[in-house]
Amino acid sequence: MLSSFFKRRALNKYLRVLPSVLRKDYGGGPQYTVGQITTAISKYGLSGKYIHYAVALFAVQENIEVIFTEHFPEQEYERVRKELADKFFAGDIDFKVNIRGFSPTGNAPGGTPTCGGSD
Repeated sequence: MLSSFFKRRALNKYLRVLPSVLRKDYGGGPQYTVGQITTAISKYGLSGKYIHYAVALFAVQENIEVIFTEHFPEQEYERVRKELADKFFAGDIDFKVNIRGFSPTGNAPGGTPTCGGSD
């Protein structure tokens, strides 16, 4: 129970903090490298325990399965992605985090400054 509290808190911070710091440090691209995500998490004092979730949220999607195999062999990308979709994006496995920010209302259509859309 307690571990799920800390996990949820870390994921919420990833969604609130990482979009702006990634944009600030690495530009407004829609996706980032594992190194950029790792550096931002460390630099801004976020928990590194759940970094695989941050990678599933913000990493370059090309070869994402290879990235997970290399960096997080104990995790399955599809399972991580589904868990994020269920918790934050109304079950939409094809969610896309809008780098302009995240809203607690979840996956909003049409490219609004929350998540989802067509940026």
